[in-house]
Formats: sequence, structure tokens, C-alpha cells
Amino acid sequence: MDPQATWNRLLDAWKTRSWAELQEAATDLKRWMTRGGFPPEVCPQLSMGPLWNRAMVRAACEFALQMAWQVLQSPNGIPRGLPFSVSCCDCNAESPASFEEAVLAGWAGIEFRPDLPRTNFSGYCPNHVPSPPWDEQDSKVAKQRSVQ
Repeated sequence: MDPQATWNRLLDAWKTRSWAELQEAATDLKRWMTRGGFPPEVCPQLSMGPLWNRAMVRAACEFALQMAWQVLQSPNGIPRGLPFSVSCCDCNAESPASFEEAVLAGWAGIEFRPDLPRTNFSGYCPNHVPSPPWDEQDSKVAKQRSVQ
């Protein structure tokens, strides 16, 4: 196994929200280091050394595994205990207080976005719900709205 390539894969999986890939990369790195393998360079431009790298990789892998598991286990892809704030992909609409309130208000396509600077989720407010074809989540929201 190439630990540097696996570390880069873990970072890419986090950035792209590929939760299954994130779990796999974190598990591979943990297993590699448990068996005595050398850690990847966490920050190659600073060359912090193997002690630092090993500690950072272990912590990052544990965090990645917990987050990926929570997202994959949640029916709405929301990690436990995470404050809800959503921003519209097309405007600056005010965020509802919870995922449930957002769905009831007509928001669609809500997804966990850990890379956003000010909110934890992105989606479409009722004024900007995309036209068909919708993804599976948007279809669920549309069905919920038609029942109301």
C-alpha cells in the first residue's frame, strides 16, 4: 500500500463527500500504521516528521470514520449533534431551524457540506427548487409537498 496515495485519497473523499471511499481510505491507513507502516506526510511543504504525521493521521482517520459512519447511517445524511444551517444554492434565503422544518417549508436537495464556510448544508429554497429531472431526494420532497 502507498500511504501517501491513500492519505490523498482520504482527503479527496472528504472534499467530494464520498463517504464510503472515506471509510475505506481511513480503514486502510489505520490498518497500515497498526502493522508498523510509516505514516504519510500530512503537510509535505512543512515536513513535520513521522511522530507528528502518525498522530495527525490517527486522529484524522478516527474522525473520518466517525463522520462517514454517521452520515451513511442517517436517513437524511446528517451527522449526530451537528447544528442545522442550510444555504440556498441560488440565493441568500434564511435557513430554517432544522432539517424537518426545511423540508416542510419546501426546501429540496439538502445535503451535508462540511466544506462550506458558514453553513453545514446546501440545498434549494422553495423559490429555487430545480425543475425536473430531479434527484431521488428532490422527488421525495416533491411527494411530501403534494401530500400537504
